[in-house]
Amino acid sequence: MKDKDKTKEDLLRELDEVRQRVSSLEKAQADWDQDNQRNRHLASFPQLNPNPVIEISFEGEITFCNPAAYEALKRLGLVEDASVFIPPNLDNVLKAGARDNRLYQEVRIGGRVFAENIHMATGGAGDCAYTHMTSQNR
Repeated sequence: MKDKDKTKEDLLRELDEVRQRVSSLEKAQADWDQDNQRNRHLASFPQLNPNPVIEISFEGEITFCNPAAYEALKRLGLVEDASVFIPPNLDNVLKAGARDNRLYQEVRIGGRVFAENIHMATGGAGDCAYTHMTSQNR
Protein backbone atom coordinates (compact mmCIF):
# COMPACT_ATOMS: atom_id res chain seq x y z
CA MET A 1 0.00 0.00 0.00
CA LYS A 2 1.29 3.45 -0.92
CA ASP A 3 1.63 6.12 1.78
CA LYS A 4 -1.11 8.24 0.17
CA ASP A 5 -3.53 5.32 0.54
CA LYS A 6 -2.74 4.77 4.25
CA THR A 7 -4.88 6.03 7.02
CA LYS A 8 -3.57 8.21 9.80
CA GLU A 9 -3.70 5.19 12.12
CA ASP A 10 -1.62 3.13 9.65
CA LEU A 11 1.02 5.85 9.49
CA LEU A 12 1.09 6.26 13.28
CA ARG A 13 1.48 2.48 13.71
CA GLU A 14 4.39 2.46 11.22
CA LEU A 15 5.97 5.41 13.01
CA ASP A 16 5.69 3.56 16.31
CA GLU A 17 7.35 0.48 14.74
CA VAL A 18 10.21 2.61 13.40
CA ARG A 19 10.67 4.20 16.83
CA GLN A 20 10.81 0.73 18.41
CA ARG A 21 13.42 -0.40 15.87
CA VAL A 22 15.51 2.73 16.51
CA SER A 23 15.26 2.15 20.27
CA SER A 24 16.32 -1.47 19.80
CA LEU A 25 19.29 -0.42 17.65
CA GLU A 26 20.33 2.21 20.22
CA LYS A 27 20.27 -0.44 22.96
CA ALA A 28 22.27 -2.85 20.80
CA GLN A 29 24.84 -0.10 20.15
CA ALA A 30 25.08 0.70 23.88
CA ASP A 31 25.54 -3.01 24.67
CA TRP A 32 28.21 -3.31 21.99
CA ASP A 33 30.03 -0.24 23.34
CA GLN A 34 29.95 -1.68 26.86
CA ASP A 35 31.23 -5.09 25.68
CA ASN A 36 33.94 -3.42 23.64
CA GLN A 37 35.07 -1.36 26.64
CA ARG A 38 35.17 -4.50 28.82
CA ASN A 39 37.18 -6.39 26.18
CA ARG A 40 39.73 -3.55 25.98
CA HIS A 41 39.99 -3.59 29.77
CA LEU A 42 40.53 -7.37 29.89
CA ALA A 43 43.05 -7.22 27.06
CA SER A 44 45.14 -4.76 29.05
CA PHE A 45 45.99 -7.36 31.73
CA PRO A 46 48.54 -9.39 29.74
CA GLN A 47 49.85 -6.20 28.13
CA LEU A 48 50.53 -4.54 31.50
CA ASN A 49 51.72 -7.67 33.33
CA PRO A 50 55.29 -6.99 34.56
CA ASN A 51 56.23 -10.63 33.81
CA PRO A 52 56.64 -12.13 30.35
CA VAL A 53 53.38 -13.51 28.96
CA ILE A 54 53.32 -15.38 25.67
CA GLU A 55 50.55 -17.06 23.71
CA ILE A 56 51.64 -19.93 21.51
CA SER A 57 49.47 -21.74 18.99
CA PHE A 58 49.46 -25.52 19.16
CA GLU A 59 51.53 -25.35 15.99
CA GLY A 60 54.28 -23.58 17.96
CA GLU A 61 53.83 -20.09 16.55
CA ILE A 62 53.82 -17.09 18.86
CA THR A 63 50.49 -15.31 18.51
CA PHE A 64 51.02 -12.81 21.36
CA CYS A 65 53.97 -11.55 23.34
CA ASN A 66 53.69 -8.81 25.93
CA PRO A 67 56.21 -5.95 26.31
CA ALA A 68 57.67 -7.51 29.49
CA ALA A 69 58.90 -10.50 27.48
CA TYR A 70 60.81 -8.26 25.09
CA GLU A 71 62.12 -6.20 28.01
CA ALA A 72 63.43 -9.39 29.69
CA LEU A 73 65.29 -10.33 26.51
CA LYS A 74 66.69 -6.83 26.22
CA ARG A 75 67.95 -6.90 29.84
CA LEU A 76 69.67 -10.21 29.10
CA GLY A 77 71.37 -8.65 26.07
CA LEU A 78 69.58 -10.98 23.70
CA VAL A 79 67.92 -10.30 20.38
CA GLU A 80 64.26 -9.43 20.90
CA ASP A 81 63.10 -12.76 19.50
CA ALA A 82 60.48 -14.24 21.80
CA SER A 83 60.83 -17.65 20.17
CA VAL A 84 63.68 -18.34 22.64
CA PHE A 85 60.92 -18.73 25.26
CA ILE A 86 59.41 -21.62 23.33
CA PRO A 87 60.70 -24.81 24.94
CA PRO A 88 62.65 -27.11 22.63
CA ASN A 89 60.41 -29.98 23.74
CA LEU A 90 57.23 -28.11 22.79
CA ASP A 91 55.47 -31.18 21.37
CA ASN A 92 55.93 -33.07 24.65
CA VAL A 93 54.91 -29.99 26.65
CA LEU A 94 51.71 -29.61 24.63
CA LYS A 95 50.86 -33.30 24.99
CA ALA A 96 51.44 -33.21 28.76
CA GLY A 97 49.52 -29.94 29.06
CA ALA A 98 46.63 -31.31 27.03
CA ARG A 99 46.25 -34.11 29.60
CA ASP A 100 46.53 -31.88 32.67
CA ASN A 101 45.48 -28.49 31.21
CA ARG A 102 48.34 -26.88 33.18
CA LEU A 103 52.04 -27.50 33.23
CA TYR A 104 55.09 -26.10 34.98
CA GLN A 105 58.60 -26.21 33.61
CA GLU A 106 61.81 -24.24 33.72
CA VAL A 107 63.69 -22.89 30.72
CA ARG A 108 67.24 -21.51 30.81
CA ILE A 109 67.69 -18.39 28.69
CA GLY A 110 70.78 -16.19 28.68
CA GLY A 111 72.06 -17.40 32.05
CA ARG A 112 68.66 -17.01 33.75
CA VAL A 113 66.08 -19.61 34.58
CA PHE A 114 62.51 -18.75 33.67
CA ALA A 115 59.77 -20.62 35.47
CA GLU A 116 57.04 -21.20 32.90
CA ASN A 117 53.49 -21.78 34.04
CA ILE A 118 51.73 -23.06 30.94
CA HIS A 119 47.96 -23.15 30.62
CA MET A 120 46.28 -24.89 27.71
CA ALA A 121 43.23 -23.10 26.33
CA THR A 122 40.87 -24.77 23.89
CA GLY A 123 37.84 -23.33 22.20
CA GLY A 124 37.11 -19.63 21.98
CA ALA A 125 39.34 -17.84 19.50
CA GLY A 126 41.44 -20.96 18.98
CA ASP A 127 43.56 -23.54 20.70
CA CYS A 128 46.69 -22.15 22.32
CA ALA A 129 49.01 -22.28 25.29
CA TYR A 130 49.42 -19.26 27.55
CA THR A 131 52.79 -19.03 29.23
CA HIS A 132 53.38 -16.79 32.23
CA MET A 133 57.03 -16.64 33.25
CA THR A 134 59.03 -15.43 36.20
CA SER A 135 62.80 -15.12 36.20
CA GLN A 136 65.05 -16.71 38.81
CA ASN A 137 68.79 -16.45 39.35
CA ARG A 138 70.57 -19.82 39.17
